[in-house]
Amino acid sequence: MYWDDNNKPAFTYNGDEWSSIETTATIACKAAYVQEKGLGGMLFWVLSNDAEGDLSLVKAADDILLQGGSCQEAIVSAPEFDYILGSNGEFGLSDFTVLVLA
Repeated sequence: MYWDDNNKPAFTYNGDEWSSIETTATIACKAAYVQEKGLGGMLFWVLSNDAEGDLSLVKAADDILLQGGSCQEAIVSAPEFDYILGSNGEFGLSDFTVLVLA
């Protein structure tokens, strides 16, 4: 699993197959961004495909927006990226502050 620190997607690929994905860490950091900017909420598409327990994307957002968690806590407890490409080579909340500039 890859994180592109310049363009901000999490993705996987194998040969000529590529897929953009969300992880608990990416969702948690997006939720922290929503909270930091005082935005109205988040949208989840197809909740029936969400995992359960600690791998649930909705739970990751809930942990930030309603339970008082932090992006950094989510990063520490989430599965790690195998590769981080570009920029400073780290994954954190600062990756989501540039979304407004894009």
